[in-house]
Amino acid sequence: MARGPKKHLKRLAAPKHWMLDKLGGVFAPRPVCGPHKLRESLPLILFLRNRLKYALTYNEARMICKQRLIKIDGKVRTEMRFPAGFMDVISIEKTNETFRLLYDSKGRYAVHRITDAEGKIKLCKVVKRGVGPKGVPYIVTHDARTIRYPDPHVKVNDSVVLDIGTGKFSDYIKFDQGNLCMVTGGRNTGRVGIVGHREKHPGSFDIVHIRDAAGHSFATRNQERWLQVAFRFTNGVLFSITACGVTAVFLKMSIKQCFQVEQRVYHWKRHEIVEVLLMRVAQSYKELWSSLNGVVCVHKPRDVSLTALKKLLTTAICKGVNECCPQEELPSVEIPVVEPHQESQALVIVGTRKLIDYSLHPLVVGGAVVEEDVRLEPLTYFEPSSSGVCLIGVNEGCDKMDSIADRAWVSQYKVMGQLGRETVNNQLFINPSDHLLDMVTYYKMQKLLYRVQALYKKVALDLANVDAESQEAFELVRKGFPRPKILGAPIVVSAKVSFFKPPNFLLTLQCVSETDSFIRQFIREVGVSLGSTASCRGLLRTRLGPFDSEHSLLDKHFTLKNLLANMSISKRILDKDEETRCSDVISASPRISTTEALGEQLYDIFEPDDNSQEEIEDCLRIPWGRNYS
Repeated sequence: MARGPKKHLKRLAAPKHWMLDKLGGVFAPRPVCGPHKLRESLPLILFLRNRLKYALTYNEARMICKQRLIKIDGKVRTEMRFPAGFMDVISIEKTNETFRLLYDSKGRYAVHRITDAEGKIKLCKVVKRGVGPKGVPYIVTHDARTIRYPDPHVKVNDSVVLDIGTGKFSDYIKFDQGNLCMVTGGRNTGRVGIVGHREKHPGSFDIVHIRDAAGHSFATRNQERWLQVAFRFTNGVLFSITACGVTAVFLKMSIKQCFQVEQRVYHWKRHEIVEVLLMRVAQSYKELWSSLNGVVCVHKPRDVSLTALKKLLTTAICKGVNECCPQEELPSVEIPVVEPHQESQALVIVGTRKLIDYSLHPLVVGGAVVEEDVRLEPLTYFEPSSSGVCLIGVNEGCDKMDSIADRAWVSQYKVMGQLGRETVNNQLFINPSDHLLDMVTYYKMQKLLYRVQALYKKVALDLANVDAESQEAFELVRKGFPRPKILGAPIVVSAKVSFFKPPNFLLTLQCVSETDSFIRQFIREVGVSLGSTASCRGLLRTRLGPFDSEHSLLDKHFTLKNLLANMSISKRILDKDEETRCSDVISASPRISTTEALGEQLYDIFEPDDNSQEEIEDCLRIPWGRNYS
């Protein structure tokens, strides 16, 4: 029998290229059986949680996969431990994103964002060629894909261009001298270069010499898995696969020599698109500072307080403004030169000397904009344990927060609860104080939520100062949910059970004038009304009026360019919401996409920037900072 566990994987035994942190626990997610080997794959949970940061916990990654949101090579994968491998295309239709798994220069998997057109093809290396039953020829690729009736010229180690939609290959690339290739095994994994001469060693491994873009040559075994990344015209069609990492400079130069890169569609969740956005260059600090007035929509992470989030925003604004405008030339002052007299030794001024006036130096007086100059005010308070869409006013935008709050927007939440568990003051990070277990079914909970929704509709009539037996009340209820005239009273507009697997359940709530403590107390009352008890385990706000996750900025995207663009989009969304808002009833605000908000000014405002460089994300943000000087 084989040694070692079959269903578990220790973190210490996990592949190093997964880059798991030391404090992540004893065990690591073990990939299930799939097209790639365990040590040559990347589980889907690590892709969502550790790479994209779309999921923070094990359960969140599982829920994303169970909702059939992830596709690998055009097929929906609901198993979060599915092994994704080299050259696999991972697409998320809900965020309009497409990724390809490639190796970086150190042999680790790098998430490379690609366009939708590029995501329709895939390069596969041929690892086996044979003849099956009834004399049918076939080839097997590196991703365990069997293709029948291949081209007779395709041999082992060649690469085929696969159409993901049809599953058929349209072209092939020979493993010959002069082609561009990438090493996918051994110590040189991830290196890209031109194939040189091949040394034949009968009875042993062939040695292949490669020369990379920097001019360095290295040799490796032919046994190591290869996959060619080449550009070739065949029947008027150009097949191209872009790479990432250190070798991407050489590949991008090759692409630009072949054809001009087209304008890509703007989307907030596509990081490389956000990188190449440029606003008009400001001429002075005054002009730039006058444009920093408005409202920004950001995503507040879990375990991050609003104070820490506002500090990140303030730092990004001050850094961007101070770096954007050129530093003014420091004035000079004349310092008298004093020397003693030769006879009397009395101090006499013999001349002047010009020196820079360091009293006006930025290191002395600070930058043009300091953190005390920036005003930030959130629309609603968010506890550190909660996460989701958050609206923050900047400078003069803080004065609009009261008028925006008077609109009584409908907020949508995803609330994770647990039956039979009760905490002190219904807080999220407190040890349980009581355990009550009872038989609670999905239908009982949904029936209770329907009753609660009807009761809140009656309460809304009272808050709107309308008699429930009058004709006015009938007309209001027919239009929708009555808008309360007394602001500050929380109302549950809609409640639905989205997931139920005892003791865990997930509720989708639509509320008005709610608070975090109200939602936590609401979850507990639901459990008590069902003969048990319940506590809130997670709180995520997915929508705030017309704003949703598509319009929100992640904390790693806090730059001056992105904040200015987000202010422009938020202003257009607020103007459209004001036009469509009804003053009598509460209704969910219509969803306004980013492209619709920008309209025809999409290509007028943003232009590609070839000099922009991607900043390295600080995954371990220390509260006291990293400046130890």
